[in-house]
Amino acid sequence: MLHKSVVLLLLLSIVLLAHVNSLATSNCRQTIIFRALTNGYFSLSHDKECNTFWITEDIDGECQWSHLIQISIIQQEICTVESDLYKFGEWEWLTESLKHLSQETPQELSDNSSAWSCSTASFYVKPPLPDSGLLNSFLAARRRGYERKWIKDHDLEAISMPIFEGAKSELITHYEGGLYIGYRFAKVYYFPPEYVLIITYQPMMANGLDTLHGFLLFKVSKSD
Repeated sequence: MLHKSVVLLLLLSIVLLAHVNSLATSNCRQTIIFRALTNGYFSLSHDKECNTFWITEDIDGECQWSHLIQISIIQQEICTVESDLYKFGEWEWLTESLKHLSQETPQELSDNSSAWSCSTASFYVKPPLPDSGLLNSFLAARRRGYERKWIKDHDLEAISMPIFEGAKSELITHYEGGLYIGYRFAKVYYFPPEYVLIITYQPMMANGLDTLHGFLLFKVSKSD
C-alpha cells in the first residue's frame, strides 16, 4: 500500500510539473520579413515625398499573431503604423498588392568574414562589440522575470550600435520589442543612397522561450 501511494504521488508530481512547464513556456517565435520600400507622396499636391517600408512579423507558438508594420518617412518625420491580421500568416494579399506600387530595389549585403558588404555600397557594416555592462544588467532583470520591462525602460540606451565603416550612420527607428545586445545580423538591406535596414537575430530568449529579434533602420551618408 505504501509503495502504491509513493508511485501515485510521484505520478501526480510529474503531471503537475508538466502543467507548470506548459504554462511557463509559450514558445512565441518571431519571423520578421522585409517586404518592400514604396515611393509616394504625403499630400495630393505632391510637395512632400513619402517613402514607406513594409515589414511583416509572424509570432507563432502560443501567440499566433501576425501584424504589418509600415514605416513612412516624410521629410525627416517618421510615422509608424502597426496593423493586426485576422488570420495568422496569410500575406498573399499583401504580396499581390505590392506588385502594383512603385518600389525601390534594395541591395542585399552579404556576410564576408563578419563584415557585411555588397559591390554597390562604398561601406560595410559589422555587428557591435560585446557590452558586458548591458548584458549583465539584462540578465539580472531576466532572472527576476522583468526582461521586457528592462527593454522598454532602457530603450535607446540598451542598443549596441552596429559598426559602419566608410559611412556615417544615424538610427532613425527600431523595433521596440527587440533585444539589441549580442545580436547577429539576419538580413541587411541597402537602399541607395541613404537607408540601411538591419533585421537582427537575437540568440538570447525571454522567459517562456520567446524570441527577442528585431530590426534597426539607419540613415547613412558619406563619411568625411
